[in-house]
Amino acid sequence: NLGGDTARVVHVYVLRPGSITPVCSGSISPVTINPGSVESFTRSLSGCTLNAGFDYVVKIITQKGTEFAVTVTAS
Repeated sequence: NLGGDTARVVHVYVLRPGSITPVCSGSISPVTINPGSVESFTRSLSGCTLNAGFDYVVKIITQKGTEFAVTVTAS
């Protein structure tokens, strides 16, 4: 969390690059990340089938509506 406020992650989307339609998504129990901190967390999203070797965009949304996205390759 590079910002000055506590971030609470509340929603996760998984998308194919260049698409606006989620492969899967879900609301999660809030994960709190304090300013200047790095946190890892694992959440299962029901109905989410990913294929090894394909790229996906993981987008997280905070309680305040801030979005962060990163592209990863499924293994």
